[in-house]
Amino acid sequence: LSPDVDGRSALTAADLARRIEDAGIAGPALAPLDADTSLIEGGVVDSLGIFSLIAWLEENHGVVVPPTEVAFDNFDSVAAIQRMLARLPVASAG
Repeated sequence: LSPDVDGRSALTAADLARRIEDAGIAGPALAPLDADTSLIEGGVVDSLGIFSLIAWLEENHGVVVPPTEVAFDNFDSVAAIQRMLARLPVASAG
């Protein structure tokens, strides 16, 4: 992933979907995810999967997901996650 204008890594829908699939958050028989696949209703992620995804986002993409943003609506699809990420400020170093 390449750095975006504001210093965080650019995260495409395909990158995020691949991360969900590769991390084992998604079940092995799951069809490939697209930007609008419901991750919650489809049983792709549960609350533990959301926290795993948050940890990965914070470690790899220069954001801090505050508790106020930890809501099913923000993690229901790859597109919803991307919208949330666009709202978040870049984490300060240090």
